[in-house]
Amino acid sequence: MKKVLINATAAKSSGALSILTDFIHFLEINKNLTTDIDFYLFTSVENFNESKKIEIIKQSNDNWLKRIIWDYSGLNNWCKINKIVPDLLISFQNTCTRFTGIYKNTPQLVYYHQPLPLVKYKWNCFDKDEFKLYLYAKFYGLFVNKYNSNAAYVVQLPYIKSLFIKKFPNVSTEKVHVIRPNIQKIN
Repeated sequence: MKKVLINATAAKSSGALSILTDFIHFLEINKNLTTDIDFYLFTSVENFNESKKIEIIKQSNDNWLKRIIWDYSGLNNWCKINKIVPDLLISFQNTCTRFTGIYKNTPQLVYYHQPLPLVKYKWNCFDKDEFKLYLYAKFYGLFVNKYNSNAAYVVQLPYIKSLFIKKFPNVSTEKVHVIRPNIQKIN
């Protein structure tokens, strides 16, 4: 049985949650496509139901430091403790996860949906309304570039793909795919 990890601890609201919900819905209605795959969803969202194919692991990363620690060592340690060697990691968090040891070559598929590091705009780090946006624009890209040697990326628009490749030239064009979301209804 193949093991697929879904890292979505930061997908709590807005677009990221919509995309994650759409993905879970796809898995649930297409069970015949996933008969030989066990999914492990790491999330802080309360309303996902476990099924025979999707095991929900509650993981709350309610601040940036916890999120960085989770991506740096938490998921890797969880795999060691639970003796699970993943065949694939799908990240809905814009970034890759650091894997070591026998997990080091795990392929990763990253859904990238954060445009702030890609656009040229000077956010004011001294303005309280712009400070968080400044951090996203200036430092988020460092995490996108980390641990991505086995990663492919999904973006929503060709325009985002071209900006992504320009911003992260170490990621080859062939590893960035444009896939439009399939949102049935927006709440």
